[in-house]
Amino acid sequence: MTLSNLSYPKQKPEVISEDKAKDLWLGQYDLKLSYVLDGGYYGAMPIEKYRVMMAAGEVVPDAVNSQDKATAKLVYSLNLRSNHQAFLLDAATGQWRNADTGEVMTLGKVTVSDIDQHWAKNELQLMLDYQALDVKDGKVNPDEAITKGELVKMLVIAMNGGNGGIYYGAERAASFADVANGSKYFAYVENAVDRGLLDAGSDFNADAKMDRESMAQLIVKALGYKKLAKYDGVFNPQIADSAQLTRIGDASIVVGLGIMSLSDGSFAPKTEVTKAQAASAFYRFLQRRAELQEQPHYY
Repeated sequence: MTLSNLSYPKQKPEVISEDKAKDLWLGQYDLKLSYVLDGGYYGAMPIEKYRVMMAAGEVVPDAVNSQDKATAKLVYSLNLRSNHQAFLLDAATGQWRNADTGEVMTLGKVTVSDIDQHWAKNELQLMLDYQALDVKDGKVNPDEAITKGELVKMLVIAMNGGNGGIYYGAERAASFADVANGSKYFAYVENAVDRGLLDAGSDFNADAKMDRESMAQLIVKALGYKKLAKYDGVFNPQIADSAQLTRIGDASIVVGLGIMSLSDGSFAPKTEVTKAQAASAFYRFLQRRAELQEQPHYY
């Protein structure tokens, strides 16, 4: 019923060959040899699954030993290497795309040439595996200043546990005039607005550089401590340049939780954040958030 609402090209585009498409698809799988139950009370089932069901009490052993007895046989099965759940192969370009958003994506571990000796290698690799960092010419440029758009994208994906498949349809009105539907940052910015990380306004300035204080404010909101940070009087921070901070609470929280650090006792609120620093902060943010969620809260 919705086919009539779709726009189709007047001429079929050139596509990759069927053989190449098969090679690309099968290249994402490994063959696994394993035993399965053949027939019987529970039908064809991997042995591992049967054992789990036995342990959970979902399988009645007598049923397997009945007249309708099952046997085991060896089979090969396809095991997907990637942990991405929804992706498709672009027939025209041969690129992998997110099935929900249409974004070009990389399956499996993302490798770059400029982080092996970097102090934030592990943190950067996590964000690369999350596909929260853009790669250009095989490099991520970890010491390059990060933009607002890049940082919001990284934070939203990190909060989703690496799931970047966020999509908003044409019915979603843009919260910022300069990040329209169709922008590569649109879904992440809108999701940040929905989460209360950003307040809708006239312009977002996605290409502007992100400073340390602005990143601290986003992290505090992501932790759910936005209201707490407003009460400057409850904080007694040992921050040498506290007079330069818009709100002492944000810096105090991220420093106190070990998510961001001081340099010679100073927070340097207007200093630009690098991609490596953002990846490191969000890595620690995920650790602290998990710890805080496990602890009881008293109000």
